[in-house]
Amino acid sequence: MLDLKAIRRDPDLYKASHASRGGDPADIDAVIALDEQRREAITQMEALRADRRQMSTQIGRAKDAEEREALKAKVAGFKADLQALEDQSRDLEAQTNAAVAALPNLVAADVPKGTTEDDNVVIATHGEIPAYDFQPKAHWELGLDHEGIDFDRGVKLAGSRFYVLRDQYARLQRALIFYLLDLHTTRGGYRELYLPFVVRGETLFASGQLPKFADNLYRDHQDDVWLVPTAEVPITNFHGDEILEAEQLPLRYCAYTPCFRR
Repeated sequence: MLDLKAIRRDPDLYKASHASRGGDPADIDAVIALDEQRREAITQMEALRADRRQMSTQIGRAKDAEEREALKAKVAGFKADLQALEDQSRDLEAQTNAAVAALPNLVAADVPKGTTEDDNVVIATHGEIPAYDFQPKAHWELGLDHEGIDFDRGVKLAGSRFYVLRDQYARLQRALIFYLLDLHTTRGGYRELYLPFVVRGETLFASGQLPKFADNLYRDHQDDVWLVPTAEVPITNFHGDEILEAEQLPLRYCAYTPCFRR
């Protein structure tokens, strides 16, 4: 999550970055406004507490019972006002945190600005683009031609956007998984992990999927866990809440998981 103090210190930087991603710069103003309201509520709360402490001191110095009871009544009245301010402060803090969490990270200074893929800049190319003397087919077309992909039964089993791989296509899928894991571990210096297929909400928040992509994820409300949208999520959080020594770095991990996304 972005640093709220940094946003207050240089709002124009965050507005420009947000706008470059297609966001509304007014989102930054909204965050700052919420934070100002929260800070004002805290200031009022602290002032009220100071008044209450001063009033409590005066009770002990009251000259008679009548004055003492009047001061006690005022102190009691502070309680309701303080509770209202505390509730307001908590609500504003929650709103502020939610608004900040919805903001994307700052764009690196060297990232070219653009609104379509035509604005992308090619930095490097690898290999040669093959030239065919025939019209290539997409993998799903080949799968249908060879009965390797069964869309109809996938939909029957699980609904739209699901499919079944059969025979050589199922074997190819399995072989590719094994090949890539072996490639990364034997040649790339990665350590393989076998990860849970569900994670906690805090894990998704820490890797940036929540709250923005909540509607694209699958959630088990009974156990309050989420199906992983990619292995990146548990890998990113694997060393969460740990302090790593510099000599331990870099750490490289690879894993295979299904990707549960709508």
